[in-house]
Amino acid sequence: MHELLLSSKSRVKILMKLGYSKHEILQAAISAERRRSQRERTNHLYKWDQTAAKLEKVSRNFYNLSTFGRFKRREKEFLDPFLMTHGEISSH
Repeated sequence: MHELLLSSKSRVKILMKLGYSKHEILQAAISAERRRSQRERTNHLYKWDQTAAKLEKVSRNFYNLSTFGRFKRREKEFLDPFLMTHGEISSH
C-alpha cells in the first residue's frame, strides 16, 4: 500500500489555506504526538504483560509439579464450598 507523504511545510500550508491558525496546527501536532507516545507505551506494556502471564503460568506449573499437586489440591478444597453455594458444578 502506498501512502501519500507530505512534508510538514506542505501540510501546514494546506491547513492554513483551509483556515486553521498556526496555533491550532501546533496544538493538534502536540496532541497527536502525545497520543502516538501513549500508544507506543501501551503496546510496550502489553507485550510485557503477555510475557509476565506466560512466566506466571510456567512458574505455577513448576511449583505444582514440584509439590506433587499439593498447591492445586489446596486451591480446589478452598474453592469447592464457594462453587457449591453458587450453583457451580464441582468435579470430584
